[in-house]
Amino acid sequence: MNNYQILVQQLTMWLNKFEIPYMASKEGYVSSSDVAQSGVVYDEQYFFRIMGVKLGHSSMIIYVNKGSLVAAKLNEVSDKFLNVTKLLGQIYGVDYKGIKSLHSNSYLYLF
Repeated sequence: MNNYQILVQQLTMWLNKFEIPYMASKEGYVSSSDVAQSGVVYDEQYFFRIMGVKLGHSSMIIYVNKGSLVAAKLNEVSDKFLNVTKLLGQIYGVDYKGIKSLHSNSYLYLF
């Protein structure tokens, strides 16, 4: 199982465990200026629209290039969620290389 599959599996497990409504969809390349400015190269993206912030964030967009996880953008990130992921060096069980602040409460996790 690759990092992309682990991230999706863990995220959906927590969403289902806490009965948090969400919608997931897969789309091909759609330009995102804040992500492109961060130098992330991707050919697919997966959207998770999450109702509320019970997990410590709202929506998540996962960026994949040639089948490999390259980044994940999270919106409405709580300070607690951000601090825990920094402490662990992981997000949903997947190690990341860095975090970039995009704008208020929006962060890009780089893999």
